[in-house]
Amino acid sequence: MADGKTPDLRTIEVKVSVLEVDGVRYDEAVAAFAVMVREGGIPRIEQMRLDFYYGDLRSAPVSSLGRALGSGGASSLRELKLKWFCPWDDENPDGGVVGLAEGLGGGGMPLLEDLDLGVSFADDDGGGEGEGGAELGEVLSMGKVPSLRRVRLGWPATQLLSTLCEGLCVGSSPHPMMRLEMDLKDVTSNSAIPLSRFARAIRSGRVSYLQKLSFEWHSTLMQRSAEELGGALTHSGAGMAFLEEICIPFSHQPTEEAFFEALHRGPGRLPSLRKLETIGKRITFSCLSALIRGGKVPSLTEINANLAGAQIQECQALALSLASPHAASLRSIDVTFQPAAPDPNMPAKISTFCVSLASPHLNKLQALKIRSMRSVPDLLCLCAGLGSGKFSSLSELTLNDVCLQSEAGALSAALDAEKLPRLSTLRLHDCSLTDEGLKALTDAWKSGRPPPLQHLVLYENNLSDGAAKTLTGLLGSNRIPSLCRVILGGNEIKGSAKETLESAFPEVVSWD
Repeated sequence: MADGKTPDLRTIEVKVSVLEVDGVRYDEAVAAFAVMVREGGIPRIEQMRLDFYYGDLRSAPVSSLGRALGSGGASSLRELKLKWFCPWDDENPDGGVVGLAEGLGGGGMPLLEDLDLGVSFADDDGGGEGEGGAELGEVLSMGKVPSLRRVRLGWPATQLLSTLCEGLCVGSSPHPMMRLEMDLKDVTSNSAIPLSRFARAIRSGRVSYLQKLSFEWHSTLMQRSAEELGGALTHSGAGMAFLEEICIPFSHQPTEEAFFEALHRGPGRLPSLRKLETIGKRITFSCLSALIRGGKVPSLTEINANLAGAQIQECQALALSLASPHAASLRSIDVTFQPAAPDPNMPAKISTFCVSLASPHLNKLQALKIRSMRSVPDLLCLCAGLGSGKFSSLSELTLNDVCLQSEAGALSAALDAEKLPRLSTLRLHDCSLTDEGLKALTDAWKSGRPPPLQHLVLYENNLSDGAAKTLTGLLGSNRIPSLCRVILGGNEIKGSAKETLESAFPEVVSWD
């Protein structure tokens, strides 16, 4: 590359693996690459992805690369992804951000559409005084790179976040199609001031183009900061019209509740929010229910509910949410029931949830996953819900650790084309399904109107040679002509029965 032998290079991608030897420095290589860019050695480069997160890289070569890009040496660049980790002995840890901000504002990347920057610091203070943050924020808020459409910042919640927010509040003229994804890192008990300034920037309406807000999984978000952020997102001046995804780890329930309550109190809505995920802590559904029923999140598409340790009131809140007209936006529901210890209220919880499956507002639901129902009454309750006839759009049904050992026939009554007209994938994983249970299912499909299945996944059940005969009969009858894949891994189908099934339908039957 340095010899000028790659003038037609379009993409360069370098990623330092976590397996690399500790202590290796990449300063000289990046500095040499910066010289090559500045001298026009790769004039047609369109994609540049450099990930040095697991390799020490001082800020000086990053700064040189940023300025080289700004000089016009890579004027065809459309995507820039750069991640680096500043070692503890870096004398000017913020220098990389300074150089990149200058480069971006220099006009040398007129075609840049996708910018992904991630910086981390080894020292406990998370960098220096936040130099370069204000300049980068100003480049974005002033629309100095008008071609930008997607900006992702993996940013430490330190002084560098504070200065970034200062810059974001300077201008109000980014391109109307530009969207921002913020992934906050190094969030500790010392992050209160930077997070407060970020919340203030949101309230001001100057970051209304925020599309995603996430935190590193091991972040320590304090209750006061959580409350301030939640209130900012639905503040009357925030204008969060484009926010689609929130992913926040909560280590304590009071912190989670403070965030959701503040989110609910604000007068604004999150009209585009599709996904609201918490990490490391089961979401409190009494909080989420208020948002759904209040119309605060009218585009929410996913609910992941771990009801194992939930109170009965939370299950009732979830059921009320599913019964609300605002549940019509949901496309995926994933519910887990099995507690770590015996729970005398579990039958009531399951019954409450299953009754809510008859809601007429779930007619656009596409995926339903149920985990850990281990009693016959629970299964019968689930089958009644599935058989309500309200799931006209359901295409994927997954039952995991749901005991079908003696009542697979009850499930067959719900799995027909009239009640589930679009069901294309059925997964029965670790459900204790026996040869007799599978025969009950297939007999119902042969005599009735089977759903238009394409994939039947029967992982880790109690199927043996009898199941092979049943499946041979089903597939041979062509009763479900759309069925193109049957997966049987983790069962006890062996010997001649397995060989016969494989030889008859080699393109359909799979074991993994």
